[in-house]
Amino acid sequence: MKNLKLSTIIVLFLFFGFFVNHAQDYEQWVMDHWNKDKAEAFKTAIEQDKFVLLFVGRPTCPTCQLMSELFCNPENAVKTVIDENFSVLYCWYDDEENRAEVYEYIQEYHEERESGLVRQIPWLYIINPDDRECVASMYRPYPEWIPDDETMIKFLAVDLLEGYELDWYADADVVFEFANEQEKNILKFIGNGTSPNCQNVMKQLNEEPLKQILETNFILWYIDGNIDDCSCDPFASIPEVGLIDGEDMIALPYITVINPDNPTVYLEELWGFQDVNTLEEMLLKYTVSNEKIFSDNKVTFSGNMLHISNQTNNERIQVFTMTGNRVVSVTKKDFNVTLDASYFPKGALIVYSSTGWSSKIINQ
Repeated sequence: MKNLKLSTIIVLFLFFGFFVNHAQDYEQWVMDHWNKDKAEAFKTAIEQDKFVLLFVGRPTCPTCQLMSELFCNPENAVKTVIDENFSVLYCWYDDEENRAEVYEYIQEYHEERESGLVRQIPWLYIINPDDRECVASMYRPYPEWIPDDETMIKFLAVDLLEGYELDWYADADVVFEFANEQEKNILKFIGNGTSPNCQNVMKQLNEEPLKQILETNFILWYIDGNIDDCSCDPFASIPEVGLIDGEDMIALPYITVINPDNPTVYLEELWGFQDVNTLEEMLLKYTVSNEKIFSDNKVTFSGNMLHISNQTNNERIQVFTMTGNRVVSVTKKDFNVTLDASYFPKGALIVYSSTGWSSKIINQ
């Protein structure tokens, strides 16, 4: 009987020693693979144009260990996705100071755990560093279920087009068919949902004045930049994102304007984040072939004055030369407006409205 008790104690001691050593090993492993500094993780995300992946766990949690290993094993496709798209942040759940740093994200689940409701860790959060108060996506595994690579890659994918109204097409054949039928140019957008730059530019494109310009004048083609060879684009591939071109960093989004009759020569190319004025100036260069003339819009020259009248009392009026140079931009807040045209260049000009109409005029 004494021998049995002694054997039991030895087994328990060895098991406990193994468990402690394994937890300590995992503790060091976490330190080697994950970042526990919130400020540093967000700084890296902004510098590298990535989202933040927040992992909330503990060293003694077997599920946390298995999932963390899944994320950090170089042989798993999940690690490649994480390396390319995220700055990783680890929250040690039992460390009150560490937990407090990310409490704004975990508050709901933490309070449920404190009240007795079971919320098994780990918890995963995807966060846009440019919109830190909003969690883009959240994931909690079931108690006895460790997700496979496919499930996690699906979770890690952020849909850049979700929640927007513009019609984007992924099929090149459809894009060119519509462009030829409607006699419009193509705006191609290569982007990535986990890129803050892409998120910000896509938001701008879906707001006025850019939204109206796009709806009126372009067929929109979206390509997921996570597709390495961009095999869905039959005309061109993109340079490797992150390369240094002179002093400029090549970064998504990659925006091009394409004439469907000559698709291998881009009319415009833009890399990385662009402000509204830059995008608007580029887009308005290619509205002439798609001009939309309304019978109730009266645009006339009289001496050195340009007169515009219609039934709209809130629109932005811009005048362009035939080569795309902007002559003037004003906000029309009444049904009529008169502009000083004494400095306008002679010849054909295009008057464009933010409401979608345009008119060709001659300054003699």
